[in-house]
Amino acid sequence: MLPFAKLVIYIEPSGVSKLSEIIHTCKDEEIAKSAYVHASVTTVDAMQAPMFIKNFGLFFKDQIAHSDAIFLSHTEDIQQTSITKRMIRDLAPNTPIHEEAWDTLSLRDYIKRLYHCHDDNCLHDEHLFMSHTFKDLRTLSLVQWKTILEGMPDTVLRAKGIVPTTEGPHELQYGTHYCSLIPTESTDYSLVVIGTDFNVPMVHNEVCQS
Repeated sequence: MLPFAKLVIYIEPSGVSKLSEIIHTCKDEEIAKSAYVHASVTTVDAMQAPMFIKNFGLFFKDQIAHSDAIFLSHTEDIQQTSITKRMIRDLAPNTPIHEEAWDTLSLRDYIKRLYHCHDDNCLHDEHLFMSHTFKDLRTLSLVQWKTILEGMPDTVLRAKGIVPTTEGPHELQYGTHYCSLIPTESTDYSLVVIGTDFNVPMVHNEVCQS
């Protein structure tokens, strides 16, 4: 990973693995020393989504459920687009859905917005972002977890992981405009926090047992 430390790497999960599995793999301690997943972006064909769910159900649903943002294509049919949006909402109730015309969108510009960038160089600044994985997490209520994340400073851009709650394990997804906790069977507890600058000991005291 060292020769590529300054690059942004794009991974297309289709035909490789489930998105959730790729995200989990990237949390490996060796990988986490050099890289982290900043965002998961999914494009959904509004006209073909029902067929995709039928033919690629598990993989398609997993990719939607674990996305940080969803972009719709072929939205000319308003009725079908509404059906597709309802299907997406069932799988990812808190994920932003974008319906802007594709000729007005630039993936690079969108990534720069996620990074809060103002120029192209910031995408290659190895010092711009920091990431820390917290383990030995406290068992808190859903309200307590949301309160902690929503109280994070503006310099924290993302947080995600599997956290223990009083209602069982939940997958936590936090961004600057959303915070969701979804029940899961996984007990691989850890919380990854990503930002431009944040107080690691302070967050540790909030979320860890000791």
